[in-house]
Amino acid sequence: MARADLSTIDLTFMFGMTISKGLVLAIACLVYSQLLSGSRWKAAALGGLLAVCSNDIAFGLPIVDALHPDFGIYVVLLATVQNAVFNPICFVLAETGQALESSSSTATCCSVLRKTACRLCTNPAIVAVFAGFAANLGLGVDGLPTPVDMLLTTVGDAFSCTSLFALGMGLA
Repeated sequence: MARADLSTIDLTFMFGMTISKGLVLAIACLVYSQLLSGSRWKAAALGGLLAVCSNDIAFGLPIVDALHPDFGIYVVLLATVQNAVFNPICFVLAETGQALESSSSTATCCSVLRKTACRLCTNPAIVAVFAGFAANLGLGVDGLPTPVDMLLTTVGDAFSCTSLFALGMGLA
């Protein structure tokens, strides 16, 4: 992200993909909340996550980079939208369902949102992308010092091999 040329991004395409994914999420939440038994909130969250979550960076990015390297930035940006927008919506639905199910819970709307926001702000995938954006905007496309660029390239190359492990550890 730090070396991406942000001026080449087609915002219409990004907006269209975001709206499409949002519609799929909304439809899946509605359908699953009606089909699954138990808490409608948690069923909607599960259905939404199952419908829109994909492992784009671990599996899709190497394929896209091999076939059409210019489109790799779209995979990263759409995965960021997924992690920053759609996953938190599902997490809030699940946390709300959990709070409503436990009668002894004193969880308020504000506490559920705070808990989800805290998890979101400590998500390494989101922190890394926003750090890349900040570096790109602050230093420009070629502005990273060579040692930092080499270190980040090495870490980025290792990410696709370790991403599923990191995902599992994050869910545990």
